[in-house]
Amino acid sequence: MPKTGDIFPLKDPVKRALFIPKLLLESTNFWPEKRNFLTKATNWLMLLICVFIESGQIAFVVVNFDDITKIASAMSTVSTTFQAITKMSVLYFYSHKLKNVLRLIWHEFWPAEVGGAKIASQLQLYNKIIISAAITMFISGVLFAFGFLSSPLRSGSRILPFEAIYPFEWNQSPLYEIIYVVEWMTNIAFIVVGICGHDYLFVGICSNIVGQYILLKSVVGNLGTKQVSEVNRRIELTKTTHFVKVDDENAKLLRLCIRHHVVLTHVCEEVATIFSFSSFIQLFSSVTALCMAALIMTFAEVDVALFTAVSSYLFGHLLQLFLFCTLGNEVIDHANKFPSEIFASEWYNIDDVRIKKDMLFVMQRAQIDVKISAMGVRTLDFQTFIGVLRLSFSFYTMLSKLTDV
Repeated sequence: MPKTGDIFPLKDPVKRALFIPKLLLESTNFWPEKRNFLTKATNWLMLLICVFIESGQIAFVVVNFDDITKIASAMSTVSTTFQAITKMSVLYFYSHKLKNVLRLIWHEFWPAEVGGAKIASQLQLYNKIIISAAITMFISGVLFAFGFLSSPLRSGSRILPFEAIYPFEWNQSPLYEIIYVVEWMTNIAFIVVGICGHDYLFVGICSNIVGQYILLKSVVGNLGTKQVSEVNRRIELTKTTHFVKVDDENAKLLRLCIRHHVVLTHVCEEVATIFSFSSFIQLFSSVTALCMAALIMTFAEVDVALFTAVSSYLFGHLLQLFLFCTLGNEVIDHANKFPSEIFASEWYNIDDVRIKKDMLFVMQRAQIDVKISAMGVRTLDFQTFIGVLRLSFSFYTMLSKLTDV
């Protein structure tokens, strides 16, 4: 069995989705499994720097409140910095819960081969799509960051990458150079890596949950069939669960499935608790980002560099929102289908009435809703995705009319 957090040698295609968040979060000392005094101290330093940058941007918005174009430009980075503060705070304060969730994933989640070659291939393809989307989102974030961070170099004037105002002469040397470097480091190391690391961790955990529900449905479908002994053998070989001492193979498989479903339900509850607040901020930031990006493209003087940066910003936020809502919807969908898979098994071939009664009990218990929500305001699903797009367009229309006036 691999050591806790040692995901690099793992061959399981689903757990491999956690490679990117591990890499990003370890680079900023936010990986939950590596917590000590030094990592905690650097986390606080990063958060304080982000708060400093955010305060300057908010001051700029307040001073230029009557200029909608300047507000739109500033709000695009205000929402990003606020996301970073929120999501890094979630990683910090919920590090113990995240560590326990990761421990269950490493040691309790079944490997893909439990479901057979066809299911393993399906999960491998699913994982490749998730990783490709994550890499695309990271590239969009980096393009946006370099587009905005290079604005002082392109303009040739003493302006900051983030539009901000500070209570001192920040445009004089050496303060200007210091703040410039700090904003560069903050944007790349903290904001891009911090936001993407948090989001990829959420996506990676949810994709593992989805994979386990797919495996669970595949395994429970073997009840009452001739393959039940082979399935039990494959599960026991994984050493991810305690050996069940039962003579009847169907009873053994059902107990293994019940235990695994309990673990999955617990992980879903923990994930819903951990990421509830950051999911709410994600929805709020998505509305702000989509609306502000559209306003910039409509009213600002757009050159090639600005067009590239804003397009990357817009596309990145769309993909970010889509991943959150898609993975949340996938978890809900596969969790709700589990009772149907039990009923669809060949239970009628099982002679033991007690096993059939146990199956009825499991079906009843499994009908409890599993969902990941944004502080109970909205569930992360496709309806929320469409709702956020509609709300963003409504705000854009309203602000456009105010600008024309």
